[in-house]
Amino acid sequence: MLDELETQHQWRVGYFDFFDSWEGEPLTRPKQLPEETRLDIEI
Repeated sequence: MLDELETQHQWRVGYFDFFDSWEGEPLTRPKQLPEETRLDIEI
């Protein structure tokens, strides 16, 4: 009950239902770019 009192004024009812409601193609991570080679700097 304490959890409900602390969060009832922060999030709309059903707010978190949107996060798992994707209906399109599965999301995929883009290809990772190759590692960048940098020049050494002498100080």
